[in-house]
Amino acid sequence: MGNTIKARDINGNSHSYNKDEFGITVSAYGLATDSKKLLLIREKVSKKLSLPGGEINFEEDIIEGLKREFKEETSLEVLETKIIDAGTDLFNHPTLGLVKSYLLFYCVVLKDYKIMNTYEPDVSWVDWVLFKTLDFTQIHSIFHNVIKSECLKKKVSLF
Repeated sequence: MGNTIKARDINGNSHSYNKDEFGITVSAYGLATDSKKLLLIREKVSKKLSLPGGEINFEEDIIEGLKREFKEETSLEVLETKIIDAGTDLFNHPTLGLVKSYLLFYCVVLKDYKIMNTYEPDVSWVDWVLFKTLDFTQIHSIFHNVIKSECLKKKVSLF
């Protein structure tokens, strides 16, 4: 295996990079649902839909970091978490540079399901029935498998 690997940029385009240039991050994301809706945010830079969450700070516990990220992005408080998936992503992040990110995905239970003040990303509850009409290119690629799996559990067809 050579010293060059492929990673995507903020727009999902693939580029070749020297693998020695990559740093490592850990990120956690929360999947909040009810029987009819899924909580999604619209990312500020890429404008793609994603699950709330993000990079865990070095001094934080993973769950503590997930709760902080979730509250920062949605104003909602996470009460309970259950890990549902994990993965990795090679990514040229706009502020972090080249990173290999270890991704952890959790189902979350919220204290309150009412969106209060959303100041950074757009936050919305998407109806599962309407969800299947979304163009999947609008959704950040790292979330495709987690969301598809949740759709199967809810018996919602994406096609």
